[in-house]
Amino acid sequence: MGFAISRQALYIKVWADPMRTVAARYGISDVGLAKICRAAEIPVPERGYWAKKSAGKRVSQPDLPLRFPGAADVVGIGPRHQNSVDWDDVIANPPEAPVFNESIESVQIRAAKIVGKIRLHTAFVDCHPLIAKLIAQDEERRADGYGWMKPSYDAPIGRRRLRLMNTLFLAMQRLGCSVSMSMSKYADDNRDIGIRVGDEIVCLTFSVRKDAADNRGLSRRRASEHDVTDKLALTLKTNGWGSTSIRQQWVDEGGYRIEDSVTEIVTSLLVSAELQMRESAAHNHAWVLKRRLEIIEETRLKKIEADRKERELREQEERDRIKRLLSEADLLRQADAIRSYVDAIRDRAAGVPVAPEDIERWACWALAQADRIDPSKTLSFLKNIEG
Repeated sequence: MGFAISRQALYIKVWADPMRTVAARYGISDVGLAKICRAAEIPVPERGYWAKKSAGKRVSQPDLPLRFPGAADVVGIGPRHQNSVDWDDVIANPPEAPVFNESIESVQIRAAKIVGKIRLHTAFVDCHPLIAKLIAQDEERRADGYGWMKPSYDAPIGRRRLRLMNTLFLAMQRLGCSVSMSMSKYADDNRDIGIRVGDEIVCLTFSVRKDAADNRGLSRRRASEHDVTDKLALTLKTNGWGSTSIRQQWVDEGGYRIEDSVTEIVTSLLVSAELQMRESAAHNHAWVLKRRLEIIEETRLKKIEADRKERELREQEERDRIKRLLSEADLLRQADAIRSYVDAIRDRAAGVPVAPEDIERWACWALAQADRIDPSKTLSFLKNIEG
């Protein structure tokens, strides 16, 4: 069985009792619990902490650090914890709405400190693995004589895109964030890029916009050079956070190039992940409350249906008992009628041309049949009491 617990609650537990004791409550080893705490950035007592504390020696307990932006506030312990909900507990104790004490503005400031200053990688000496593969794919196209697919990154705008992607990917890798995207050599250059920040995946795309230039007042030669201007754009694909404080798009404009904002872009990726996590937590809380009400209603309807079926069963059983009662009354009358018939035949035996022993043999058989169907003899009437 899986368990879900907040970072704060788990932090309190691992500093209140030895790791082995806490781990046993969740059915895991202390090593496994320590691994979970490390992943959630929860400090744990160092080796010898409890021995020092029991001996009265001075020990220190570090504060619980703030979450990495985008990391979930709930820690999962055990198999399939992410999909496990203790509905019995939810029904009895409706969960409170998630509360985030740190404002988004504070998260932005903290994210900027985490990111620091990022320098653009102008050369491809230090390449992210995905960028190295894109470069290798271009080399294959070039070696193939271009064929029907030309290299994607030979043009100046393509090289810019590649340098910017490499800079962002390496920066995210340094922060412990993974990057994923389609690596098919047939994929569109505007392919979606997914970056895992904490427990969230933030999607972004690079695109090239072709804007017609204003050629008025230019010579013919200069006008042809300015017919079309390639602009590089980077867009974060949001989930409708409803926040206007986070920039979501960067586009070349005038003398501005999006490379000038590489530090801001990485910072926005972290803050975007935090916003997604908070929205997801709020959405999940709303879903749990909605599902709770549905389960309560389903349980109520099931009870009504079960009560109806139970009532119908009891009514049918009562009808069956009455039916048996009337049947037994008929059987008793039939048994008494047989006995009266036997007595009548015996009374008339002198006038019947049959041997007395034959009449008596018949009478014994007839009385046995009467006893066989007589409820007072078979005690079948007691079944109605037992039922």
